[in-house]
Amino acid sequence: MIARYKEHEYLYAVNRRRKEIITTKSQKADMGFVHEGKLYFKEIRDEDLSDIFDVEFWITYRSDIPYAPEQWKLSNEKSVVTNDGVLLVFTEGVLPGWNVIGKNVCSSRVNISEISGVRMCFLYKKKNGSTCDCLIEERSIAVSELKDYFDRYNKLAL
Repeated sequence: MIARYKEHEYLYAVNRRRKEIITTKSQKADMGFVHEGKLYFKEIRDEDLSDIFDVEFWITYRSDIPYAPEQWKLSNEKSVVTNDGVLLVFTEGVLPGWNVIGKNVCSSRVNISEISGVRMCFLYKKKNGSTCDCLIEERSIAVSELKDYFDRYNKLAL
């Protein structure tokens, strides 16, 4: 998850014992952060956060393979979106010409130029200081902006 604290976005880690915001950027770490290796941690209360949310990326890609979807949800692994293209994973069988990963799972890296649309979905648990049950906001972005936005919201980039 991602949290917004004092106008900055952080990785938000929650377990039974505590809630923390995490960053790799020293300029986002104030006096309350603990520095450990390349990471900065701060225990936090939900009340101190203005927003808590997840981000999903969906692309439109037409493979011309019968029964294959046109809308693809991207995983949040760092290597999914690169300059070489976008890694798509199909989990409902094996598509012809795709790389088999496991039983009924295959993948293919498609060129960015083959993508016809990109949507970002923000799934809020808290927005502008108010708790939400499930507030979803969608935004279309240009295909050329996919890598920048994906890198921005990739957990390792925070």
